[in-house]
Amino acid sequence: MPHKILVLDDDVLVRSMLNRLLVSDGHQVTLTATPEQAIRASAEDRPDLALLDINLHQELNGIDVARQLGERQGVPVVFFTSFTDPDLAAAAAICRPRGYLIKPCSPAQLRVTLAAVLEAGDSADTSGAAADLSRDEILGALSQHGLNLARGQVALLRSQGQSVAEVAKRLSLSVHTVRAYEHTARRALGMERIEDLACWLGTHRRDLFASRGHGSSRLSSGTATV
Repeated sequence: MPHKILVLDDDVLVRSMLNRLLVSDGHQVTLTATPEQAIRASAEDRPDLALLDINLHQELNGIDVARQLGERQGVPVVFFTSFTDPDLAAAAAICRPRGYLIKPCSPAQLRVTLAAVLEAGDSADTSGAAADLSRDEILGALSQHGLNLARGQVALLRSQGQSVAEVAKRLSLSVHTVRAYEHTARRALGMERIEDLACWLGTHRRDLFASRGHGSSRLSSGTATV
């Protein structure tokens, strides 16, 4: 199904590459090079998803844009950046993005991440599921389905488009362990692909929000941290 996708990147070559890829998949693409352009285009076009670079070498960065698009316009955001700094990732997480992709990533990885976010938005009663839930609430929901903290973190990071190697490095786990945890998560949640986690959150959205009234879910113990 075609969707409207807003792209913000100050690199003309990256914008061109993303435009070719997304248009070839049938999407309607709006390309912007500055934060101001992106905010204005989003207000005018109401995109289904915004794909944002973070470091734009300008007064505003992609995180600033994500705040405005998410809080004021309700547009789901996927970050697409070459920066892996933990502090930057933590700052970006405050915006509750639907995905965090590290450049360079394969076209397949980009497609899978965007498809998961867009499919979640298309599902009845699922729009905004991931954006409305904090990281702790998502991990708490996963713990209720038998996934401890480490396994829940692996599932969440892999669903956001990070590779097995990237997750292993970030969580100080072996590649074999990450794959084993991902397999366990898919079995526990009844999904064929870990990228379907966004859709799973949408399907269980009503139950997840209901649990808010009874306090935060307790997370099972785990050694990994994000």
